[in-house]
Amino acid sequence: ISNKFLSQLKRNMKLFNIGQRTVKVKQLPVAANHKKFYHGVSKYYDATVSKNRDYEHVASQLSKELGHAEGVMDIGIGTGLVVEHLLKNNPNICITGIDTCQSLLDRAESRLAGKVELHCCSITEFETNKMFDGAYSRGGAWVYTKMGSKMKLASHIYDAVEVQKSFDVVAKYLRPNSKLLISTTNASSNSEFKIDGDITHYRQVSVIEKKGFSFLKMDYSYFKDKLFLERKCMEARLFDEEESWNFLKNAGFVKEVSSSDDFLVFRKL
Repeated sequence: ISNKFLSQLKRNMKLFNIGQRTVKVKQLPVAANHKKFYHGVSKYYDATVSKNRDYEHVASQLSKELGHAEGVMDIGIGTGLVVEHLLKNNPNICITGIDTCQSLLDRAESRLAGKVELHCCSITEFETNKMFDGAYSRGGAWVYTKMGSKMKLASHIYDAVEVQKSFDVVAKYLRPNSKLLISTTNASSNSEFKIDGDITHYRQVSVIEKKGFSFLKMDYSYFKDKLFLERKCMEARLFDEEESWNFLKNAGFVKEVSSSDDFLVFRKL
């Protein structure tokens, strides 16, 4: 093997540390956007997100907060896992799902068999002639992340102006007194667990600073035994809780007391 080849191989590898284990995986650039990230890990998506989440419970909490809402926006529907359980609770609810990743939407279409309306676009680009009675983001466009004693809004939308626009778009299509629910998560720590029997998922999370802004960097890797299968990285910009509430206030929302620790609740005036 040539020295040139070994030099290139070394540059393209990095040490990936989870707990007491150290493995080498191919160095890949951070996904240009979350769409490329989710496309890369879409075949492992359901098994990964379902591992430590009770979607029946999540759907139950959503149903409780949304009340008698008939038309609802799912902002970041993914493969439709939440909606599948929502429809079991309320078969008559009309859901419009929005996501930027077509490969995830293909799985949602297969799972939900045409029971929902799906749109492949960013929430900032979403257009419709419908009005809705409620909306939620369950780890979609935005999620509130617990960082120690503080709460941060994490978003794949980096620019503050575009984040404001995303909330403005949701407000535009919500009827007065409708609720917007944004999920909370503790997923800011490293993890390692088995999925699909012999495949292991590794998640390494860190907070980084770039050009004066804070980002949550998520590094996902998948191995079958010791064979490397896939690695993708994604960054989500972190906004202070007060700044995030200003976005929502400017869009015409007020914060309400939530009956669940799983979501923060905002009502459109």
